[in-house]
This record gives sequence, C-alpha cells and structure tokens, in this order.
Amino acid sequence: MTAACYHCGLAVPDAGRWRAPVLGAPRDFCCAGCQAVASTIVAGGFEQYYATRSEPAARPGELAAAVAYDDPLAQAQFTVSRGAHERSTTLILDGIRCAACLWLIEQTLRRLPGVLHASVNYTTRRAQLAWDPARTRLSAVIGALRAVGYDAYPYDPQRQSLLERDARRQALWRLFVAGFGAMQVMMYAFPAYVDEGVGTLSGMPRG
Repeated sequence: MTAACYHCGLAVPDAGRWRAPVLGAPRDFCCAGCQAVASTIVAGGFEQYYATRSEPAARPGELAAAVAYDDPLAQAQFTVSRGAHERSTTLILDGIRCAACLWLIEQTLRRLPGVLHASVNYTTRRAQLAWDPARTRLSAVIGALRAVGYDAYPYDPQRQSLLERDARRQALWRLFVAGFGAMQVMMYAFPAYVDEGVGTLSGMPRG
C-alpha cells in the first residue's frame, strides 16, 4: 500500500527519500517542498498544528516573487502609513484548509521580528497586519507564510471573490462525494432491509 504524504496527503512515490521527524516519529513526504514546510513548522515551535488540523495541507507550489509588494508606489495602493515606523495593511490568505491553518498563520505572523500587530479573521480569512518598515519588509512577511505552506496577497476585492468562489466549489465537491458515498452504502444495505421485511410479513423466522 502506498504511503500518504504526512503534510499534504498525496501519495509518496519514493518512501524514505523525503523524511523528517514530526510529533515524535519519522514521517514520509511526497516531495522536498512538503518536507521543507513541515521542518519549518516544527522548527518554529508550531508542531501542534499537525495534531489539531482536520484536513491535509495544500501542497506547496511555485509562487511569484513578493518583492514587488515592497515598492513604495505599489504600497501606496494598499497600505496605511502611521509615521515612519508603522505601516498596516489587510492580507488575503490563500491555502487555508481548516482552523488549524489559521492558527498557524496567526502564530507565525506574531513571532516575526518587526511585526507590530497581527490578527487573523477566521470568517473572512484575512489578516490585519502592522509592521515597522525599518525592521522588516512586507515581502519577508509573505515569505515567512509561504515557508509554512500558505500564501498571502494585499487585499483586493476581485481576488477575494475568486478565492471565495474556489472555496465554494471545493465545498460543493466534498458534499457531492459525501452524498454519493452515502448512496452507495444504502444500496448495499437495502437488500438486507427488504429481506427482513419480507420475512416478517410471511411469518418466517429471521436470520
């Protein structure tokens, strides 16, 4: 039986090639990316994420460079400046699978040097962020989130709408799979109910 990646749940093509300790035991991963993300989560002290999550995480992929978000002209479109040592913005969070993901994101943000404030809204899946531009860059903050398997973008209503649409599609697909599975179970169970009902009506003993 093929093992499943401990991070994303996909099949592990080469058992033992990508392995790292998580929650006191060696775990197999499907690729170097998942192994690196898991190692970063453990090294950051967030190992409990794996014990509390309800779904596998998204597999890390190739992401566009975030340095463009450091450009002052670009930041003027989505940040608020409160003096020379504080800027704030709203980030859209991507790759969320469950409440444990949001907890991990919030804890990661709060521990970053130069971050003055970070709070995650569990309903809208957005993060309110304030940082000191003299101590860190927005690209470094986004890079830290990518290191633990997520992505973030400055808030944009159109992008938010696309993410919400994708989330609805995933929810509908899960509902379809669950309903189809329930129908299959009922199909197998139905003959037993029919046999029992016929036996009762005819006076025949059950079983």
